[in-house]
Amino acid sequence: MTCSSDCSIRVWNYETHTQEAIKSFTDEALSVAIHPSGFHLVASFSDRIKMMNIGIKNTLFEETDRNKEYSYIKVIEDFLYDN
Repeated sequence: MTCSSDCSIRVWNYETHTQEAIKSFTDEALSVAIHPSGFHLVASFSDRIKMMNIGIKNTLFEETDRNKEYSYIKVIEDFLYDN
């Protein structure tokens, strides 16, 4: 999984090195982390963090009740899921 200055988050296939999914935003994600289960991700932006689910066929779903967005004051640049 990568985030880029083109305001996108991309899900990659590790074995084939091909892009599986892309989600575009209005602003640049600073960092992204994927949960060890492979079903959840968290992304930081300049003014918020966003938690999302990775759905069927590796699509990023934003329109579910499980996705959360939190505003904050400080910039968070690094994430790490802990088991």
